[in-house]
Amino acid sequence: MIPKNLIRSKQAFTNRCLRRIYVIYWPNTITNNALWNMSNQQPLEEEIKRKKYRWLGHTMRKASTDVTKQLIEYNPQGSRRIGRPKSTWRRQVESELKESRITWSEMKNLAMDRWKTFVTALCSSRN
Repeated sequence: MIPKNLIRSKQAFTNRCLRRIYVIYWPNTITNNALWNMSNQQPLEEEIKRKKYRWLGHTMRKASTDVTKQLIEYNPQGSRRIGRPKSTWRRQVESELKESRITWSEMKNLAMDRWKTFVTALCSSRN
């Protein structure tokens, strides 16, 4: 999971760069959403989420003998060492899918259907 403050700082940097590219200075104020629409730029958090789900779909379509697929489906038992994150990457993805009312098994079935439409629907927050 990427910390929110890191995403905010990277998004602020992207906004600053876009404002320089489009020569928008402080007297001509526009909203960040208008700036993203002008440049066809997606918010950084949305772009990261889209790439994560595309990679996940690609990995779930691999053969069951593939190491990356085995690692995603691996469920370690027991407790984690002190100082390690409480949540795993898979648990984080499962919680995000749960917000979209999709289970892990449904996600595996969608991945087999080349789930581009699912990824765009899951990741689109802008209208």
